[in-house]
Amino acid sequence: KFDQENNIIEESYNLGPHNIYGRTKLEGENICHELLNKYLIIRLGYIFGPNDPNSLISHVLHGEVTNLVGNYSKDYLYIDDCISAIEKLISIKSMGVFNIGSGKSYSTNKILKTLGCTNFKFSNHDYTKNFVLPCTNLREKTCWEPSVDFWIKLRELNVAKNQSI
Repeated sequence: KFDQENNIIEESYNLGPHNIYGRTKLEGENICHELLNKYLIIRLGYIFGPNDPNSLISHVLHGEVTNLVGNYSKDYLYIDDCISAIEKLISIKSMGVFNIGSGKSYSTNKILKTLGCTNFKFSNHDYTKNFVLPCTNLREKTCWEPSVDFWIKLRELNVAKNQSI
């Protein structure tokens, strides 16, 4: 199911990637479906943490953000929660397709303002639409829930950055 109004992407949704990166990921999934009886496919939201060199959050924390940032909302999840979800899936030998995300959408604009980044302008170009990854299969199989509050962790990372300057 795909709820276009809320941009919710369930594990059962028939995907239609818009770029080569997404198409190659989907092709990998299709190969698993065709060739393997048992497989574990994990679809991640935007994972963030203190040592991530590539995320929007990391770029802002290190003063490297560009002036052109897409105005979008994404499903962000702290790395420790991501690891705990994967560990749970592995420990019970789960097979199938699983979303791993917070199940919530966080606005780029609000993230940038929370981190004190006020010198930015929005670009109209964003190759990935707004999205939320409900972790329906993960919750049904493992009763997993994220334990880290996004806004609290974001503020903690921002304070740690400011203290190291």
